[in-house]
Amino acid sequence: MCITLHCRIDDIQDNSDLYRGIPAAHKVYGVASAISAAMYIIFVQMQRMLSTNQTGLIKLYTETMLQEWQWRSTGVITTPVHQKRNIWK
Repeated sequence: MCITLHCRIDDIQDNSDLYRGIPAAHKVYGVASAISAAMYIIFVQMQRMLSTNQTGLIKLYTETMLQEWQWRSTGVITTPVHQKRNIWK
């Protein structure tokens, strides 16, 4: 599911015509529907993680998603290792 989510968003950002040889979802259903589908995937994933009662999964998933979105919007990788290195500069 994570790969599908990232591919949907990436296709929109890149304005890709094709996804693995077939028309990209946003080209077929529109940008709003493709974003809604991606958001649905996020919530289904979170619901599944919550059902495991392992709260660490939600924390890891959320941190990973936030890092991914920050990287996509700024081009800067902000992993904990990079953050520690920046503190000492």
